Amino acid sequence: MKHTLDDIMFQGSDHTDPTRISCFGAVDHVRLDGSEYSAVFSTSLDVKNGLIEDYLVFAYLSRLGLKPIHPLT
Repeated sequence: MKHTLDDIMFQGSDHTDPTRISCFGAVDHVRLDGSEYSAVFSTSLDVKNGLIEDYLVFAYLSRLGLKPIHPLT
């Protein structure tokens, strides 16, 4: 598995509010059957006093061919 970061952004704040760190990139890996897969992702971290306060990851996984557990339709 390999992660590639395309961009990192810092949104500064004063000492009472968290600092937001956002990064965008791709993750590449090889499946057990030897086929390769790449997915783009975005991560958002809120850091306060040197600790991660909130962490969100968004990944585009449609090419995996997974079916939703709870279909919306």
